[in-house]
Amino acid sequence: MTVAAAPAPGGGVPEIFAKALANPYVGAGGAAFLFMTAVLVLIALMGDPKAGTPVVRISLAKVAAMAAPPGWREALIADHPGGATLSTDIFRLSATPIGPDGALGGQAVITLPG
Repeated sequence: MTVAAAPAPGGGVPEIFAKALANPYVGAGGAAFLFMTAVLVLIALMGDPKAGTPVVRISLAKVAAMAAPPGWREALIADHPGGATLSTDIFRLSATPIGPDGALGGQAVITLPG
């Protein structure tokens, strides 16, 4: 009787990587890592993403020194002479449709151009 050497457990490095990539979680993580790497390389190659954004700077000292045109407050009061409109009505949805005598009764005429 001859004793044969037992095969090496594990099977080598390529088989370990094949088993790891067969796991869907590891595969999805690898795909996400590859995607993020590609996005970061694209941003690095294209330049600073905020370089082209417009920037507006206004000196607040100049704004504070500017005066409002005369009569601006009176113009606001003229638009709403009684102040702000306030309604305390309660609006409820109806379980039944509004009849022909209601506010939505009548016909609408739609005219198309041409």
